[in-house]
Amino acid sequence: MSSLIQIFLPAAMMVLMLALGLRLRPSELGRAFRNLSAYGTGLAVQLIGLPLLAFGIAKALGLSAPLTLGLMLVAASPGGVTSNY
Repeated sequence: MSSLIQIFLPAAMMVLMLALGLRLRPSELGRAFRNLSAYGTGLAVQLIGLPLLAFGIAKALGLSAPLTLGLMLVAASPGGVTSNY
C-alpha cells in the first residue's frame, strides 16, 4: 500500500499541475510577471512572516521547544489544494 501511495501521489500531482498549466493563458502569465512584487511579498510573508508570528505566539503562550517548532513548521507550510499532497 505504501509503495502504491508513493507512486500515485506524485503522478496525481503531475496531472493536476499539467491541467492547471494547460488552462493558463499567455495574458495571465504576462500579468503575473508584471506583478512580481505582489508575489515576492506573499512569498516573504509565507516563509518569514508567518513563522515569526508563530514563534511570537508560542513564546507568549509559553510552549515547549518541540511545540514551538511544530507550530512554526505548520505556519510555514503552504495552504490550498497542494497542501493536501
